[in-house]
Amino acid sequence: ASIGFHGSSIKDTNGNVLPALVVLLGGGKLKDGDGLIAEKVIKIPSKRGPDAMRLLLSNYEANSTEGEYFHSFYARMGGRKYFYDVLKPLADVSQTTPQEYIDWGGEDKYKLETAVGECAGVIIDLVSTLFLESEEKLTLAEEAHQEGRYGDAIYHSYSAFLNTAKALLLDENVKPSTHIQIINDFQKKFVENGKVNVADFGSLVLQMNKEKPSPSFASRYREESKAFLEEVQSIRAQKHKLQAV
Repeated sequence: ASIGFHGSSIKDTNGNVLPALVVLLGGGKLKDGDGLIAEKVIKIPSKRGPDAMRLLLSNYEANSTEGEYFHSFYARMGGRKYFYDVLKPLADVSQTTPQEYIDWGGEDKYKLETAVGECAGVIIDLVSTLFLESEEKLTLAEEAHQEGRYGDAIYHSYSAFLNTAKALLLDENVKPSTHIQIINDFQKKFVENGKVNVADFGSLVLQMNKEKPSPSFASRYREESKAFLEEVQSIRAQKHKLQAV
């Protein structure tokens, strides 16, 4: 990403821990297919994330040339050193407020733990991000189908299946690391007990291994993946609605 935030922690001058964000800048996708990896620039208290974004965008608005992408602007302005100086005032933890010890979406004083999406709070909701990626994959599947790239369309739908399943697993604090683990864990956690209306998740997802990449299968597989995403999103929304009540 041209501008990114990664959850972390930081200590004030008295040794107390605050939730923090590492600011990463300068990444980008280039026209020739190459890419740029963002650089870690600075670490700031998490509640100062919006201020960091305002500073970056104001600087870009004031100093960029017409049509200049942020990654090009980042390099031209001097890269990491320049933007470190721009953001350095936000990293000063000699003066803090009580709210800066409470993470985004939290109510109590921050406690350092290891968890999915932890530290970045509502700025980074990993489950919602996976759902968005599934929607993006399904859009790519439709585009590939229209262009006659049926193998690509099928693979994008397959990726959407896995992203969607992984999202619901992470929402239950289950953290699979491989495709087969996602399939097996989802079957055990949600299918076998009837929480999701699927007879056999593995058979549904892996039918791509048995079918040729035809227009009809690519279309049907994409619709099945889309229906699965909608059902899972509904299940998660209902779960959190009940928790709120």
